[in-house]
Amino acid sequence: MVGRTSTPITVVNANIPVLSIDAGGLFVSATGTLSVEGTAVGDVMKITPASGFPTQVRGLGGPNSLVIIDDGDAIANEVYARDFSTLTGSAGVDVVSVSPSGSSLTVTGGVETLNLNGLLSDVVLGVGDDTITINSISGSMAYRLDGGTGLNRVTFGDLDINHRIRNVEFVIAGAGNDGIRVETEADVFGGAGTDSITGSTGKDTLNGGAGSDTLAGGGGQDLFRGTASELSGDTITDLAVNESILVVDGITGAMTALLVGNRLLIDPDGMSGAAPMVEVNLDNAPAGRVGISGQTITLHADMTPPSVTIAASAPLVAGQPSALTFTFSEAVQGFSLADVTVVNGSLSSLTRVNAKTYAATFVPAGAGSAGLLVAAGSYEDMTNFAGAGASLVVDVSPPPPVLTQTGSAAADRVIGAAWTETLFGLDGHDTISAGEGQDTIWGGAGGDALTGDLGDDVLWGEAGSDTIDGGWGDDLLSGATEKDRLYGGLGNDTLWGGAGSDTLRGDDGKDVFVFDTKPNKSTNRDVIVDFAVKDDSIWLDNVIFAKLGKLGTEAKPALLKKDFFTIGSKAKDKNDYVIYDKAKGVLLYDADGSGKGKAVEFATLSKGLAMTYKDFFVI
Repeated sequence: MVGRTSTPITVVNANIPVLSIDAGGLFVSATGTLSVEGTAVGDVMKITPASGFPTQVRGLGGPNSLVIIDDGDAIANEVYARDFSTLTGSAGVDVVSVSPSGSSLTVTGGVETLNLNGLLSDVVLGVGDDTITINSISGSMAYRLDGGTGLNRVTFGDLDINHRIRNVEFVIAGAGNDGIRVETEADVFGGAGTDSITGSTGKDTLNGGAGSDTLAGGGGQDLFRGTASELSGDTITDLAVNESILVVDGITGAMTALLVGNRLLIDPDGMSGAAPMVEVNLDNAPAGRVGISGQTITLHADMTPPSVTIAASAPLVAGQPSALTFTFSEAVQGFSLADVTVVNGSLSSLTRVNAKTYAATFVPAGAGSAGLLVAAGSYEDMTNFAGAGASLVVDVSPPPPVLTQTGSAAADRVIGAAWTETLFGLDGHDTISAGEGQDTIWGGAGGDALTGDLGDDVLWGEAGSDTIDGGWGDDLLSGATEKDRLYGGLGNDTLWGGAGSDTLRGDDGKDVFVFDTKPNKSTNRDVIVDFAVKDDSIWLDNVIFAKLGKLGTEAKPALLKKDFFTIGSKAKDKNDYVIYDKAKGVLLYDADGSGKGKAVEFATLSKGLAMTYKDFFVI
């Protein structure tokens, strides 16, 4: 058919049995229309709509299928279809108005806008990802919509009727008073009007949009969301424990929420009136409390705030550090030193031991009593529930007297008492026992025997060949200038042999052996009797062992660089400065590595140890 006309053109009995008509070849004018009619039996009609004017297609008998073929231009294909049960859109933009032949319609894809005329019980979108807008004509609409497979997005016009929807992941309602029930997990937006939206048993996201809407999650852990104005006046009929309301324009860190009976009062910006207050009705909500995280309000069942207890590990003594423990009833967040008020003392070194426990160091300033107060609301549990306050008041004892005992030029025997003392041996071969307390002993001249006994003691041998035993506690032992014997005893001890070829034994604990004098194979080479790779360490002073670098101090030792250490009888590379001769059990220092200079022995220890660079530190 070729020609141009402004009058309708009708093609009848269009079934051969599959008819393909290209309306564009009919040259119908813009004021004309094309009507294609099928036969009384079921037809499959493939239509390429005319460009720029509507095409009317009627199947007559049924069931009929309509396939729209795009003409390739940028103009939307406008089709009026009647008496079809299956509709397939084209690759272009299709706007299809349908008066179906029965109670159901299957849209197999490709249709962007679907206008329905007549009440349907079922609309099925079929296979694949669909994005479609569905409008009603004369207020009628489908009762059930099935999105089929794929990821589907459906935008409705004015529904104004209850609808059951499944397999549609994104549902956008129109401006009317819509009733929507989704049967599978979905994200639903109600649009304008007074809407009623019911979710599935899955995790739905429901937004009523503008108007006073009624929302029901329907089971599952649902999220109700909207702007403050969209949520205002809504009713949530089944908000459950651990379900949340997201206020998308709420101010993070400022928004507040208060549960009063079955009303949730939300202040989006926390300014108490600077922005409109929001009231959401919570019908049938279980007893609980609200917590806020960012813009999200969550209903929690727990009504008991977290609590804390404060305890000291030992009786407090003025001026002496003591360990404090803060034990919380559950995991908490936001706890810091600033949350603790201290009376008669100072608190430092707050450390998180685990989710429920913090440790700190407390030093009472004076005798009498000391107090610590944790402010209520200064910390929160992991659901942002503010914690209860706590306090500790404890007696503080005066510090023990610091005594000094001094020997003479003869061989003295000095025995300390049960408090902190400083003991001097002076000349002669003295025997000094510290006793209890944190004591300091100075041997003076002569070959002395010094014993730390109980407490963390400091023992200085000074001149003479001394025998020094740390005893119990974490002790510091220094041999000074001659051939001394240093025994750490129990505890984590630090042994400084000093000048002279000394014998060092750490005994139990994690001990440190310090080398800070110029090594000499004959006159200054120490013997470490019991070096344990697992526990002990060797410190090297970078003033003497200069090639090891300037990093490291006694307060903060620096780990020896891996490349500076080797195992063998001599250096292999130019930066092999520290050498462990595994076969002989000797430690050497080589200032020029594999250069011509000779390595110097500075200590002997057991053979065959599994030593690495990790055993050495630079101070």
